[in-house]
Amino acid sequence: TPLQEEALRCAEESPEIAREYRARTPFDRQISDRIGDVEIPAGLKERLLENAQHESERTATVAPASKSDSTSPRRVSRRTVLAALTGLAACSLFVYWYRQSPQLISAEIDRLLTELWSVEAQPFDGDFQAELPLGGWRSDRVRFEQNWHGAAFDAHSRHDLAIKRFEFLSNRRTPHQGLLAAVRGKHLAIKPSNRDPFSGEIRYITASDGSQYAVVSWSEPEFDLVYFLAVPVEDHSLKALQDALSMPLS
Repeated sequence: TPLQEEALRCAEESPEIAREYRARTPFDRQISDRIGDVEIPAGLKERLLENAQHESERTATVAPASKSDSTSPRRVSRRTVLAALTGLAACSLFVYWYRQSPQLISAEIDRLLTELWSVEAQPFDGDFQAELPLGGWRSDRVRFEQNWHGAAFDAHSRHDLAIKRFEFLSNRRTPHQGLLAAVRGKHLAIKPSNRDPFSGEIRYITASDGSQYAVVSWSEPEFDLVYFLAVPVEDHSLKALQDALSMPLS
């Protein structure tokens, strides 16, 4: 804005203002280093930016012109300069937060999982700590591939999902396959409230090749992860997996 442009020019011309602004920037950097780990309530960014704009407008008072020189150019007050520079820092901070913490939608992840079923994903880039779910998932009833793979919604960003394929046997010794994805909980717009895959909603998704999948999700706060699971609808794979995981540990 014109006010912010004028503030930057004043900061360059005034050593006192420049020193005060530099004294504030270490704190701003500390906040930006940690903002990626903070869950920002919906609408907070817009409210803060609006308040910063109002503060800048409220403090935008013009210093009175000198009696000896009524034609001298108007100067922005020192308080206004600092308010405008702080507004610029706030804008940069929230742009950083927005880029670092994308708000993923469950329906987008459901769709991506079904499309990845027949596609070889890239090796996981390790952007976050991926863990297998607790319970029977860590027993020999479910055999996971050795390494995590990853996927991102933006081709130029870090991986949003850590993915592993797995196999398991039903009670009738019939082999089944599945696809498991781990997502950082803070990156989801809405996290599922259920703590296991079989007490929440079941979504039935048809992939672009016509294959149908049952998709479920659940939260495990111990890891700050949300898991998404996709299995083929045919052969009642989801029920077979539930039976396999509920068997007593040997």
